[in-house]
Amino acid sequence: MLGISERVALLQGKLRLHNQPGGGLLLEVELPHPRIEAATANGRWMTG
Repeated sequence: MLGISERVALLQGKLRLHNQPGGGLLLEVELPHPRIEAATANGRWMTG
């Protein structure tokens, strides 16, 4: 897990771990997408 969390941090992302009922583990990784980030900053990409 340490290797994964280090890589996610280097990419300025988020890592979440969720225990699943009945066992198991869910890894959720969120990484920024450079083109979407840039478009949002320029006001060209709006969601919602």
